[in-house]
Amino acid sequence: MSEVNISKLQNAFENFLEMYEYYKNIKNKKNENDLILESAKESVVQRFEYTQELFWKILKRYMEEYLGVEAIQASKDVYRKAGELNILDTEQWFKFVSARNLASHTYNEKNLEEVLSVMDDFAEHGKHVLKYLEDNINNE
Repeated sequence: MSEVNISKLQNAFENFLEMYEYYKNIKNKKNENDLILESAKESVVQRFEYTQELFWKILKRYMEEYLGVEAIQASKDVYRKAGELNILDTEQWFKFVSARNLASHTYNEKNLEEVLSVMDDFAEHGKHVLKYLEDNINNE
């Protein structure tokens, strides 16, 4: 069994959470500079895209290496199998895949707001999955 290192995911998720908190704080300030707010939105979405991508790749390696799951190629297949194994809520993670796809292919305000609308859920469900991985992978 080869090592599945989750440190990159831990760092990426922490960076996502920090930027998301920053965005929520400045969004609620009345006189905040529009450019700063737009930059924060874009940064949150970029960190979300990167982190969501890491989640499925790490889960894929974990399930193959630790659970003996046969090779899975697509992110939705990884999340489907992880749901069957009670690691995560499949429907929630399918929403995150859809949001990531929306962010990756189109940039307009409506789509940006739609992607941002799943961030609270992503933060919550990401914490759960990361804790599961931390508890079940020996990263010494």
